[in-house]
Amino acid sequence: MSDNVANLGFAVDSKPLDDAKQKLGGLTDQAKKTEDQERGIEVAERAIEMAREEIIRDAEATPIQFNQAAAPHEAKAGVAWLRKELGRVVVVDLESRIGRQPTPEELETGVFFANYEDYASSNGIQIDRTAA
Repeated sequence: MSDNVANLGFAVDSKPLDDAKQKLGGLTDQAKKTEDQERGIEVAERAIEMAREEIIRDAEATPIQFNQAAAPHEAKAGVAWLRKELGRVVVVDLESRIGRQPTPEELETGVFFANYEDYASSNGIQIDRTAA
């Protein structure tokens, strides 16, 4: 779309400016969503901290005692099972029954297990060997 610039007698194509404004608006919306998500994460983390503090009080333990008792259980929580598939690394998602792209954290902390038994053993999962 062309606009006539007042009193100068030539036309200016405003489409690039209009496109840039539209893209900026989209980026602003995305930034707002990101801020909202970050705020939600902060609220959730605080709720977890408060729940942990309440459990410590209920258990009549000190934070150090509780953390020492919880450490072995927290360490076992969800080590990702990594596997190479078609030349790329995937995480074995047992809930969805798929191999999916791992998150950066899963790539950093995940382990390449040889089989389900190794995965289960590392994650503290009991395998029922009587079912067949």
